[in-house]
Amino acid sequence: MLQVLSIVLACLPFTSAWLPPIVAKGNKLFDSDTGLEFRIKGMAYYPRPNSGELSDVTNYDWASDDHEEVWGPHLEVMQDLGVNTIRLYSVDPSKAHDKFMCACSQAGIYVSVGMAAPCTGCSVADVAAPKCYPDDMFTRMQMVYNAFAVYDNTLLFSVANEPNLISVDGDSGEAVMPCIKAMIRDIREYADGC
Repeated sequence: MLQVLSIVLACLPFTSAWLPPIVAKGNKLFDSDTGLEFRIKGMAYYPRPNSGELSDVTNYDWASDDHEEVWGPHLEVMQDLGVNTIRLYSVDPSKAHDKFMCACSQAGIYVSVGMAAPCTGCSVADVAAPKCYPDDMFTRMQMVYNAFAVYDNTLLFSVANEPNLISVDGDSGEAVMPCIKAMIRDIREYADGC
């Protein structure tokens, strides 16, 4: 009995540390506990080093739990700056993110998670619809959703990063918009079924 009680007590700080979910009403966001409007004060977070063997790597998950020595001090600075939301790039859904997401929650930081990554089949392709929606992309989106939807401080998911920069014959991204809409439709249907 004492052992069970100590396990329950050990879990209490973690359960009470989670941020309240943010809800959308119309075109605004609100704190689900207080009802107050939530305004994003955010930044992109991808702490790739400027030199060394990882300086040229673009598909690396810096927010995984095995990089606490990197993101831990950064979260403290973000908290001091008043950041309440960060945008993650190139997450690896097969890695653990519990420590990172808990640390973000304790710092009062919500997370926007990018579903795309710069790997083959992991993002919108620079070809016209329907070929711009790679076959593997939906599987990746499901994996990212499953990995991050469990956290109350996951604010949103992004299916494409700067689609206006994806040029098909100089069109500034218009040719891939049907694929992005299809991705949004598919992940919404998937999320609604979970």
